[in-house]
Amino acid sequence: MASPQKWPDRIHWIVDQVRLSNGMFAVALPNEHTVDTVRLIGEESQSVVSIGKIATTGSHPPSETEMTEAIGDATVFTDLGVLFDFDSPLDPINFIRRLTRTAPRVVVWPGHIEEGLLMYGSNGSRHRRVWTPENVVLFDPVPQNFPDELPFSEIWIQ
Repeated sequence: MASPQKWPDRIHWIVDQVRLSNGMFAVALPNEHTVDTVRLIGEESQSVVSIGKIATTGSHPPSETEMTEAIGDATVFTDLGVLFDFDSPLDPINFIRRLTRTAPRVVVWPGHIEEGLLMYGSNGSRHRRVWTPENVVLFDPVPQNFPDELPFSEIWIQ
């Protein structure tokens, strides 16, 4: 079956491909159009979760088990930066990878991409993280000229 090229069919096809690929997840780079698209994915499945809200609700940073229970089967994760910024016992990337074993996940990345690397934090920051993406599909923002065009291009990294 050929993959659809227009919104919204294309995004559904991508999420299905992520679902079929064990351990793969989608990373949306921050941009208002891409974030809106990702939120639409979550609204359709009624499963957008703010990682920041979950992580900061209690009196102490939650354990991996507590985070996993609070996330449930959510598809879209927003406000991920809190996992990099506070003294969390979780490694954000490994945590997300473990979650992808049970359901497709789409992450709104709280940083930027540079020379093929996903980055979080500025140079010299103790929160700085650099990650070489693998087994992900990146949603890289692009301008839309028509409503049925995707607001991002896809970069599949195996």
